[in-house]
This record gives sequence, C-alpha cells and structure tokens, in this order.
Amino acid sequence: MQSEKCKFKHDGLYWDFESEGFIAFKCSEPAIKNGLCIFHHPDYWKENEKQLRKDFLEKVKSVRKNGKKLLCIGYNFPSIKFEAEFKSAVYFSWAKFHGEANFSKSKFFREACFPYAEFFEKASFSNVHFSGVADFFSAKFFGRASFYRAKFSERALFTELRKGSKDEPALSFFDVKFDKPEMVKFDGFSFANTSFLQAEVGKIDIGENMSWGSDRKIYDERRADMRSPSRTYDVVATVYRRLRQNLESKMRYTEAGRFFIGEMECKRKNVKIKNPILRWIRTNILSALAWYKYMSNYGESYSRVILWILLTPIAAALFAAVTQTSHLQQFITNLLQNLQTYLLAFFQLKTDNAIELALRIISLLLMGQLYISLRRQFERRYKG
Repeated sequence: MQSEKCKFKHDGLYWDFESEGFIAFKCSEPAIKNGLCIFHHPDYWKENEKQLRKDFLEKVKSVRKNGKKLLCIGYNFPSIKFEAEFKSAVYFSWAKFHGEANFSKSKFFREACFPYAEFFEKASFSNVHFSGVADFFSAKFFGRASFYRAKFSERALFTELRKGSKDEPALSFFDVKFDKPEMVKFDGFSFANTSFLQAEVGKIDIGENMSWGSDRKIYDERRADMRSPSRTYDVVATVYRRLRQNLESKMRYTEAGRFFIGEMECKRKNVKIKNPILRWIRTNILSALAWYKYMSNYGESYSRVILWILLTPIAAALFAAVTQTSHLQQFITNLLQNLQTYLLAFFQLKTDNAIELALRIISLLLMGQLYISLRRQFERRYKG
C-alpha cells in the first residue's frame, strides 16, 4: 500500500532558476503525522533531532548523486551542520532553522536560495563559497549571522532583511570577497547592526532603504566605542571611507555625507590614551577635529555655522556687559554698545583690544567653515 504523501502547501511561489519562472511547491515526502512529513511537521524536530538530521543528510547525498535541485521549502530544522558541496541548486525558501544553522566551509556551485527563511539562533556561513546566485531576500535573523570570509562569485541579494527582535542582531560580513560587486545588493536593513569590516564594499549596490540607529553609527564604530580589540577606530574609519566613496561614485552625496561624518568621528576618537578622563579631554577639547565638529559638523552643516555666527558676537557682548555693571539700565546700555563694537570687530571692521582681535580670528574660522559647507551643498545639488 502506497504511503500518504505530505499535504504541505505554501501560498507563496518560489522562483525557479532553471525554468526562470515562479513555481508552486508540492512536497513528495511521506506523511508521518497529521498529514505532514518529518520536515514540514512543526513539532517533529523537537523530539527527533537526530533522526531528522540523519534523514536530511541522506536526502542531500541522494540529490548530489542524481544532480537534481534540493527543495527544502518550508522545512523545519533543528541545530544542524551542513558542511557539504551542493552541486545543484538549493532552495531553503520559507525554511525555519530552530537551532544553530552551520553552513561553514560549504560550497554552493549553483543557486543558494534563502528567501523568507527564518534563523532563530546563530547562523554561520563562514568560509562559504557561493559560485551561483546567493538570495537572502527578506530572510529573518533572530541571532547573529556571520559571513566571515565568505566568497560570492555571482549575484548576491541581501535585501529587506527582517528584524528578529527589538535588538536587531548583527550581520557580519567580515573580510567578505565579492568577485562581481556590481551584482551585489544590500538594502532594506540597518547599518547600525551590520559589520563590513575589511569587506570589499567599494562597488556594491547600496539601496536607498538602508536605515540607521538612533546614534547614527555603523555597528563597527559602536563596537570600537566599547573598546573591542578587533575594531580600532582607524580600521573602522576605513570602512566608513569605502562606503562613502561608494555612494560618491554614484553621486549620492547627501547619504555619503553621513559616512564622511562617521569617518571623521573615528579619526577624532582615535587617541591612544588609556586614562578615560585624559582621553575625553584630548578627543573633545584639545582636538582640532572636535572644534571642526562643533562648528560645522565636519563641514556638513551650514546651519550650525550660521548659528555660531549669530550667537558669537551676542555672547561676547553679554559677557562683557555682565562684567562691566550690576545695574539693569546700565547693563542694557553696555550690552548695546558692546554688541555694536563686537559686530564691527566680527566682520573685520574694527580692532582695538584683545577681545576684538579674538572675535576677528573666530570670524575668519567660521566664515571659512560656512564657505566649505555651502560649497558642498551647492556641489551636491548640481552634481547629484
């Protein structure tokens, strides 16, 4: 008597690379409980992990022998290690990896498809070679996902990756190699929890829907702030520079400006002083880059410079008036006189004492910052 087939059905269609069209998946595995096979039953994997691993690895061996594509659509996996060579196309669309998914050192000679897959624990693709298309469209990571030293020889899609929790886990592309970077697309997730340390990101396609965390930092800078030994500020500055150059080459100057700010921040904080108090003083007070930041946000904010230009002579006049008298009427008179005097000094029309000389010097610095900021905005407006 022929055993009942699994009745699993999925509303979505998967893209088949061989036929170049969307296909509805129909499971051919024998049903074992509630009309579902061992892979599609939502709870079978919990009490039968060893058996499920064994049956799946046998399935992989069988597919490798006959050269057919491996369809694991909607499968439920426990913790499993795959270290294998997949010579035919592999489809893990809508699969659920309930434990650690370890693909380290595996080789995908054809398409490796993980759209809408869910990884509930750590996912490791370290040292994996993707010879064909690598599709992670709308994959969902609840834990850390590492692509450490992975190699992508063809098109790769990391788009619309979904958050697995409030604290979005880190996606690590440390030292990743892209043979065809122009065919690699990143979009629809956050820079705040994505590491591109030593990755070749100079020419990849960065989509317009990449988001930032509330602190406006990439993951690697946040780790450097935590004094991580593997992430020094000079190394992180290189990541920012490559991402900036990428967007500048595409004339996306406004977005590139955000990476430029990050690059300059890393340079400002790259101080080899162990004492935290002395380090703070060095990076926030005794630093030309710090004052460059305060005045114009590294040349990225002309509105900040204008605010400084408006407030500096007023603040100087207020300070002088306070020190000159304690009577309200005299204070107002002195304030107006000082304001007139300092405005003339600020705009290079008068120099009678040290305060006015200082104002003239500050004015020159601020006017220079305003020129730089306005020029950048003008170039972006007419080049972008």
